This record gives sequence, C-alpha cells and structure tokens, in this order.
Amino acid sequence: QEDSVITILDTFIKMELHKEENYSLCDAFKNTNICKNIISVIETQDQTDEVVRKACGFITRLTCKDKEFFTNQLATSDSIQAITDQMKIFLENEELQVHVCEAISSISCADFEENSIMEIFKNDTLKVISDVMKKYPENVGIQGSIAILVYNVSLECKTMRDIFI
Repeated sequence: QEDSVITILDTFIKMELHKEENYSLCDAFKNTNICKNIISVIETQDQTDEVVRKACGFITRLTCKDKEFFTNQLATSDSIQAITDQMKIFLENEELQVHVCEAISSISCADFEENSIMEIFKNDTLKVISDVMKKYPENVGIQGSIAILVYNVSLECKTMRDIFI
C-alpha cells in the first residue's frame, strides 16, 4: 500500500501545481477531500519518512499560489498537529524537516482568526518548531520557512507576536 501512496504523491508532485501555467489544475481538486486525505496519509501511524516528505511537498505545491481555498482548509489544529507530530518522530531527518517546514510555512498564509491561531499553534506545536530550528541552525530552508511562519502568524495575532518578540 505504501508504494501506491508514493506513486500517487509522485503523480501529484509532477503536476507542478506551483507553476502558474498549471495552477488551473488546482480547480480539479476543489470538489474533493484532498486536504483531509493528505492529512490522513500524514497521520497514519508508523508512516515512512518518504511518504511524509512527499505529502508535505504536495501540500507546499498545492498551497503555493493559493491563499484561500486549500490553505484555509489545511489551517486547522488537526493538520498542524499531524505535521508537527511527524516533525517530532523524524527530528533526526534534516531533509524531511525542510519539506515539513515548507508545508507549515505555506499553511501559515491562511486567513486565521486571532483565537484560532492560539488553538492551532499551541505551546507544544511551537516547542517542536523551536526544537527543529535549534537542531538545524545552519539549514537556510528550515530557518527561512520558520521565519515566514513566525511572520505570518504574528501578523495575525498580537498574543503570538508577544510570544515571539
């Protein structure tokens, strides 16, 4: 079954949804449960790093040009929790952390309500993100993605701004 999931994720990634000329392909996903399904793939217990990496890569591509539909569907505590759970499990996998941080950074562009940000980015979530930053201080991809996340979240929420500053 893992091979099937990887094949499907590879196919989605090859669609290059992040490229402007292919962005109309995203419309095909709007009437599906793609966001819910991709998070359930990430949440699967004992998931492999390859599946998580590819699922996060797909999230990044899906949300790259989208600041409303898919991004807002993924901007839930369940989605962020599923992703940060994998960050904890694969803390020693630097390549995976790059992809996971890019995905969370893309999701952080969502239209958050101030109260929902506090629920979504709970202390344990922020701790995991902080642990990854500390573990890979020289990785520009990780540091840059998390900087964007911090910027986006603190822009929407004064309480979070006070935490970060």
